[in-house]
Amino acid sequence: MRSRALDSDSRRAMILCAVLLLLLLTGCASTAPSPTSDAAIADRLEKLPTLPADVAKTLDPKTHATKTSGPPAAPVKSPEPLPPAPCCSIKDQKELKVNVPLTVCGPLWNFVLAPIGDLVMARDVPGAGGGEGGAVPGGPAGGTRAPASNVRLYKLNNTVERARLWDQWVCVTGNGPWDATFIENHYCADYGSQDSLFVTAWGSLFQWNWSGGVANHPPEVTVVSCNDDGTFRLPCGGLGSCDCTSSPCMNPPCPCPAPW
Repeated sequence: MRSRALDSDSRRAMILCAVLLLLLLTGCASTAPSPTSDAAIADRLEKLPTLPADVAKTLDPKTHATKTSGPPAAPVKSPEPLPPAPCCSIKDQKELKVNVPLTVCGPLWNFVLAPIGDLVMARDVPGAGGGEGGAVPGGPAGGTRAPASNVRLYKLNNTVERARLWDQWVCVTGNGPWDATFIENHYCADYGSQDSLFVTAWGSLFQWNWSGGVANHPPEVTVVSCNDDGTFRLPCGGLGSCDCTSSPCMNPPCPCPAPW
C-alpha cells in the first residue's frame, strides 16, 4: 500500500513538472502581450475614467451599490379615519420592467465569471463615459442585464495597482430596463397600504419600500412594461362571510397597465 501511495505521489509530481514546463515554453514562444494578459488588462483599466463624484455619492458604503430605501418599515397607521377594515387581506403582485439608474462596484476578480470582463479586456476602451458598448455585463451572480448602449464602466479609484490587478475595484452602471417585482399589501387592520419594489441588476437586489400606494412610488423609477402575477386574498378572521378567493394569473404572461 505504501508503494502504491509513493507511485501516486510520483505521478502527481511528474504531471505538475510537465505543466510548469509547458507554461514556461508557452511564455517563451511569444513575447507579444496577449490582449487578455494582466499587463494588457491593466493598460485598459488605466484608460477607464474614475467614477464621477455625483455617482459615488449615491452608493451605500456597506454594499458599494446604489443606495435605496432599505428594508421595510413597520406598517404605518393612517392619520385619517379609514373605512371599516376589509374582511380579506389583499396582496397584489406584478412583474415589471423598469428603468432606473443603478451602480454596482466590486473588485475585478468578483466579476470574472460575468461578461463585464469583456469590457475591460476589449481592445479599445472608450475614454469618455466609461466602457460603452461591447459585451453586456451581468454582474457577479448574473441577473438582469442592461442594453450595451447604456452600460458604463469606471474604475473606483484614480490609480491602478498593477501588482494587485485583480483586487482593483471597478464600477458598472446602467439605466435598465431591469426585471422587477412590485408588491402592494392591504392589511386587515387600519393601516394604509404597504408597497415594495424589488429590482434585480448586476447580480444585486435593490429594494424600495414605502406606504400609501403607488402615488408615493420612487420618482427615479419608471415602468416600461407590466405583467400581473395576480391578486391573493386571505380571510381576516372572525365570522365574516366574505369571499376571499385569490385570482392568480393562470396563463402567463398576463399583461397589465403600468402601476404608475
